[in-house]
Amino acid sequence: MRLISLCALLAVSILFATKANAGIACSASGTMQFGIFNVLTGTASSVQPASISVSCSGASPNATSATVCVSLGSGQSTQWPPREMINGTNKLRFEIYKDAALTTIMGAWPAQVTPYTAGTTGLTLQIPLSNGSGGTSFTLYGVILSAQQSVPAGTYTNVFADTSSSLDYFQNINQQTIPTCDTTTGAVKSKTLSFTASATVDQNCSISASNLNFGTINSFLTNVDASSAVNITCSATLPYTVSLSGGLTNATDPTQRKMKSSSNDLLTYGLFRDAARTQPWGNTTSINTVAGIGTANAQTLNVYGRVYSGQSVLPGTFSDTVSATVTY
Repeated sequence: MRLISLCALLAVSILFATKANAGIACSASGTMQFGIFNVLTGTASSVQPASISVSCSGASPNATSATVCVSLGSGQSTQWPPREMINGTNKLRFEIYKDAALTTIMGAWPAQVTPYTAGTTGLTLQIPLSNGSGGTSFTLYGVILSAQQSVPAGTYTNVFADTSSSLDYFQNINQQTIPTCDTTTGAVKSKTLSFTASATVDQNCSISASNLNFGTINSFLTNVDASSAVNITCSATLPYTVSLSGGLTNATDPTQRKMKSSSNDLLTYGLFRDAARTQPWGNTTSINTVAGIGTANAQTLNVYGRVYSGQSVLPGTFSDTVSATVTY
């Protein structure tokens, strides 16, 4: 009779252990939003924190806490590490860390899912439970990596809904010893982590120019030619147009700009798009401007100048200020 009672007691204990996690359910969600990012600088983004909320319910009233194993894999990345955000066939490289100092990559628990990469693990959360429920939050830290100037403009995302991005959880009843995240246990329930990273690569251009110097003119028997350059850097595949203003005299004809001396004498000159000086360069779109497509690298546009022969002016230093504008 005693032997039968002992077997019955063992049967009850085994049944209790296998159902210990049957009711508990945990979920987590969050977003990492980098906002608008300019890749043309070639530098990494600032550190972007993302708060992830975790909640558990349905646990046994006797459960004092829940252990939640958080795993974050590669998500939609096609090649990793590092992780990627995706826009069609275009990729924006970034990484997610456990700490704001960016020393420890956020990974996955190999006991539950495929790890992100060797040497990285997930996070372990101990959530106090009251009447079967409880919650907490944790922070992950992201950064868009440097040297990605050629990434085209657009909105990039990574939805971490792959099998290596999950929550694995179990409850601790009456202070029982429970398995840890780095060991396998059949008493663990799992749910896909709801987490998304996003960034918008902005369309950008930068422009710089060198001075055009005709030097010292001793005679106006012939034209005097000189050249300089305008340097343009625009986002990859971004169309742009470069115009040159009419100078201080607001010349409407690009071939009839004026340089002025301290005595207010005027010296007529022109700016052109070609070395033969047949294509004026002004600010009338589609008529006398220069169009191009950005490559994310500096592009040099030559400016060809000409001071015309046959002019008569007093000796002096002549100058004009022309504004170069890029429109995109």
